[in-house]
Amino acid sequence: MGWTKVEGWWKDTGKPEDIFEANRLILDDLAHEIRDSYIGPYTSMGNNCEIINSEVEDSVLMDGAKLINARNIVDSMIGRGAVIENKKELEKKERGRFRRLYGNITRY
Repeated sequence: MGWTKVEGWWKDTGKPEDIFEANRLILDDLAHEIRDSYIGPYTSMGNNCEIINSEVEDSVLMDGAKLINARNIVDSMIGRGAVIENKKELEKKERGRFRRLYGNITRY
């Protein structure tokens, strides 16, 4: 056995509920703007991403990526600082069955 001195904060994750709390703490520190959008499963985002009125799933968005009025972004890698924008705003009836707004899931 050994030991390591930890600089900064540390969270014990010995129980499942501790892992969920640690995940929330990390996610709360990320700077994102997400409005009226569906974030599907297996989607990862870098820092400072903007997802506005869009749908994305099974994709990776690198730092500073922006999706604005973008639909059906699936199985995609969006590069650092890339902007995908559809000038026509999506109507609610055109979007997927669910939308995710800061963790709240609403059925249409």
